[in-house]
Order: sequence, then structure tokens, then C-alpha cells
Amino acid sequence: MKTKKLLCLLIATVLLTTCLLTAGCDKTPTPPENEDNETADTDHSQNSENNYTLGNIKNTVADYIMIRSEKATKLVKNAVILARTTIKEATEAEIEVAEDWVEDMKSDHEILVGETNRPESAEAMKLLSDSNPYTVTQINGKICLVGLDEYSVRRAVYEFLAVYFGYEVPNYNYHNVIDYGAEGDGVRDETESFRAAVAAAEADGLPIYVPAGTYIISDTIELNQVTLYGYHSGAWTADDSDLPVIVQTNLESPVFDVVAGSLSGLLIDVKGASKEMDVTTAETVRLSNAGARVSNLKIYNPYIGISTFYDGGANPGRCFIENIFIVNAYKIGVNVHSTWDVATLCNIEVWCPHTGGANKNSCEVAFKFGKNDDLRAVNLFTFNAKIGFLFEESDVGGGVYEGCWGSFTNCSTDLCETGLKVDKGQHALTVVGGTYWNHFFGLDVTSQTSPLTRVTMTGCELKTNGAHAVNVSGGQMITVTGCNISRTQSDHSAVPVSIKGGSGVTLSGNTICANGTAAIEITPSFKGAASITGNTIITSSSSPDFVISGKASGDRIVIESNAILTNYKYE
Repeated sequence: MKTKKLLCLLIATVLLTTCLLTAGCDKTPTPPENEDNETADTDHSQNSENNYTLGNIKNTVADYIMIRSEKATKLVKNAVILARTTIKEATEAEIEVAEDWVEDMKSDHEILVGETNRPESAEAMKLLSDSNPYTVTQINGKICLVGLDEYSVRRAVYEFLAVYFGYEVPNYNYHNVIDYGAEGDGVRDETESFRAAVAAAEADGLPIYVPAGTYIISDTIELNQVTLYGYHSGAWTADDSDLPVIVQTNLESPVFDVVAGSLSGLLIDVKGASKEMDVTTAETVRLSNAGARVSNLKIYNPYIGISTFYDGGANPGRCFIENIFIVNAYKIGVNVHSTWDVATLCNIEVWCPHTGGANKNSCEVAFKFGKNDDLRAVNLFTFNAKIGFLFEESDVGGGVYEGCWGSFTNCSTDLCETGLKVDKGQHALTVVGGTYWNHFFGLDVTSQTSPLTRVTMTGCELKTNGAHAVNVSGGQMITVTGCNISRTQSDHSAVPVSIKGGSGVTLSGNTICANGTAAIEITPSFKGAASITGNTIITSSSSPDFVISGKASGDRIVIESNAILTNYKYE
């Protein structure tokens, strides 16, 4: 019984297995319902649209075209050039660049720079705000680099290149006028481009760089706590200068107003100035607040080259003017007045070679000084001006006029009518070193100066042709010591030293040479006290009795211990 049951069970098992095997051979395999989708998800072929994403841009950028607006500014165009160059360096792909109006350059794969005519650019612009001024995004497969203005567009390009191509955004730490639309071609007016650069510099405190080129400026560029510079080490005294050139075309206002800022490394060429101006002519460079600095400048043909400015408010004290070469100034080379708290001038030359004959059409005054508090001047020089240094009081407000207090070291004049003229106002001057070779006066202290004026001149050389090398007509204390004083032309009657006025005059330790009869003249009108001692006098006079004229008795005028050599012709 058990055997039958086991046999039946075995037969049933065999039959069931046979049926299952037969069914498996008749069934055709059916692919999974999602087989096509799986293939699409894992397809990494170059033609897959899923690869054209920002994340994969480095791998697919060769298929893109870069599009910019036909109205793109130079700054945006430069950003596009930068992008193309950076992408080539990172991937060796040379992508094409086209303007948005070129229809046959349309592509599904575009990098849109700025606000183009593509609808994707307009959509991307909607993402911007004052707190989000630029963006890098992808819309309808197109990559959009947009910003609220041209500078923000450049920021978007920088971010795109930095994130996806490893570009290191340079930290220039300055603004370049070229980035603000300046061309430097000497043709277009660059005023607004410079003002845009100044506005950016005022906002972030960075300086402004002016590269090589010629820039026409038609109105005043105000530098308020801003530094604008060209070449720090440019050849500012060279005939063939390598400095960037600023062309001033408006003579009624300064080309630069330095308001507690600085200006450096430029050549400024003034157009249209002359001695017969029919407009109120302003200075080329103005300093109008405390601490203003100008340096390493060359200025051609100004009516007035550099001047401080004061209108009753902030004064231009502590100004610093150095390394300046002014050529062919018509009215004044440098005019410094109304300064408090120590102004400084260093290494400045006013060169006037454009005259036809001695001083014809030359600069009226090379250096003019009004009210100054302890001004310091070192290494100033002028050639062929009518007056080298003029000291004349200036208005400090409310009808109050004040003179100059300052020191002048190693300053010189050559071929001027007058070297130093101390005129109206109360002045306190110390002059040390330097040569003053002039047609007429070397040091001229006029009768117009204040009875309280003080002048000390030491270690200088004063040589004139037709008039007095030292002429004293006023002042309180006038002291000339340790100087070489000479008047060389024998066919003129003027003596080297003439004393006509002043409360106290001291002439001591000088060497005085005269090709006339007298070396020192004290006129009968002189009412002050004078001490003429310890001088060495060389003269063509035959008798020492006539070397010093106008001798007076008593204690008011002392003439003693002077060594005199007569019958000597000075060459």
C-alpha cells in the first residue's frame, strides 16, 4: 500500500516538472517597461541635452556660442574677450563670439553676456535687484551672465569663469579709466569716463590708474579724497615724455581740482592759452583743501599752472607740490596762497623758452606766494620769467590781507628780470643757498612792503647785468650774509647793492664785485640803521673812498672791517 502511494507521488512530480519546463521554453522575454528611460538616464554621449548644464559646461563648452549685445560697452566687450581667452586656456576650445543681431549665429547652446535681445536675457534680468546686482543662471538651456550695469555684468563674467573654469579674479586694488569707457585716442571727450572712475573710487576708496594714451578733458575733474595717477616713475622732465597725456580744452575752469586727494604721473597739455586771453582763465591744477598733493607732473602751455584756492571755507594748508616741470606758462607758473599749517614745495621748475628776445612774452611770475604759514620750499628753479619769485599779500577773507612766512632752500633763477621781489604785505622769509642770475634785480625789497617785513638771505649768489643785485627800499629787518654779489656790465651805472629804505639792514661777510665806481650805495633818503661789516669788495674804482657811497656819521650806520680791492675789472 505504501509502495503504491510513493509510486503515484513520483509520477505526479515527474509530470509537473515536465509541464513547467515546457512552459518556460514557449515564453518570450519581455523587456522592462522602463528600459528606454534607463538607457536615456545612463547615456553620456556628447549629443545628450542633459549634458548641457552649468555643471557640465567645461565638458561641452566647445559647442557654445558667446553672444553679446551690439550696444555692449567697451567694458563688456573686454569681459567677453577675457571669457573667450580664459575658456581656451582651460579647455583648448575656441568658442565663437557674435553680436545678438547676427541671425545665422543663433544656436540652442549660447552664453549670453549682458542684456541681449534673447528672451532668456530678459528673464534673467528679472532676478536682479539692488541687493543682487548680478547673476549667473541657465534658462531654456542658455547660460545668462547679466547685471544691473556694465560693472555688474563684468562681475557675473568673473564669477562664471572662476566657478567653472578656475579663473582667479585679479585683485587690482585700483580702477582703470579704460574700464569706464575712456579710449585715450586723443579724439573723443573723456570727461564723463574720468568722472565715472572717480565716482567708483570715491565709493570704495581705491585709486584710479590712467594708462598710456591721450585723453581730452573739457571740464573739471574733482578729486575728493581720491588718488588719480599715471606713471609714478615717468620721465616728467624729458622733452620726449612717456607720461599719459591729458589735454585741457576748457580754460575757464581747472582740469583737475584736488580736494584733499592726489594727482600724479601725468603730462597736461593746455590748448588755447595766450597772454591776450579774453576769458577769465583758471589755473590748470587747483588745490582746494587741506593735504592735497600733486607730484610728478609735466604741464605744457598753461595760463596759470598750479594754484591753491580759498573761498573762506577749508584752506589748502599742508598741501604738497613736488616734482613738477611747467613749460611755457603765460601768467603764473605756481601760485601758493591762503595756506595754514605748513605747505611744502619741492623740486619744481618753471621753464619759459618760448620768448623772442629777453623776457618777451615770457611768464609774468614763475612762483607767486601770498598768505602762507611756515611754507617750506626746496629746489625751485625758473628760467626766463619776468619775476622768478614774487611775494605779495593775499586776501584771507573779510578784506584781511596777509603775507608769506616761509623758508626757501637751494632755489634759483636764471635770465629773469627780477629774481626775488618782496612786495606788498608783511612777510617773514629765510632764503638759504641758490643762485639768482638776472637782468636787473636779484633781491628787490620794495617800498610797498610792510614796515614789519623780515628777510634773511644767506649763502646765495646774486648776479645782475643792468640794475642792483640787492635792492632794499623797505622792510624791518633785511639781512644779507655770506653771499656772492655782483653786477657785471660796466656800461650801466647801477651799483651791486643799493640801500634806500628799511628799519634795519645788515650786510656782512659777503663778497661784492662791481664793474662800476661804487659797490654799495646808501641813499640820502635812508632813515634806518645799517651795519656793513666784514665784506670783501672787488671794484674797478681807482680809490677806496668811492667804493661805499653815502657814508653817515654817528651810530645809525656802521661801516667797518671791509676789505677792498680797487682797479680790478671783473670778468
